[in-house]
Amino acid sequence: MRPESEPLGGLLERASRLLLDAEHILATRPPELPELHAGVDGAMRVADALAEFVRAVSRQAPAALAGRREAQVLGELLADLHAVHGCLITGPRLLAPARDDLCRLLTTRQLDGSGGPVMPDDIKPAADVADQQRPALPDDDTGLDELALADQLRQSAALEADPADVAEQHRVIPVTADEE
Repeated sequence: MRPESEPLGGLLERASRLLLDAEHILATRPPELPELHAGVDGAMRVADALAEFVRAVSRQAPAALAGRREAQVLGELLADLHAVHGCLITGPRLLAPARDDLCRLLTTRQLDGSGGPVMPDDIKPAADVADQQRPALPDDDTGLDELALADQLRQSAALEADPADVAEQHRVIPVTADEE
């Protein structure tokens, strides 16, 4: 059956069942590393697809409610759909660093001979702010002492705040008639 000929409700019900089946697999046993990667990557793709679906619903909502008594709900419906769309497009960006970390683990597993699948070339690392703010760790343990020392030096070099300056910053200054 082609998607165009299947009712919308049926397609969504089928998609929901498939996702619940995948969730059931994860609930019954711990996944292997490739399955964990597939789960995170799949969650990103499903969220992106759902975001596109929500955007399509919001585009079609005005036509569906035009000329009806229920047309007054359109503004609230569109606002809700817009908010949900925003959440759905944000989710995959939040998961991208985790997916990239799992991809690196899979690649490392393959290179060190422990097995694992060859990762597709189309998976590109996410260059997001969260990853850039994470401290980089060396590949082996040789640099951990140097990192700990650098962290201690950075903390000890931090400026001490003068309590009087802090108190001054939190003082509430009343508004006078001249400033209004």
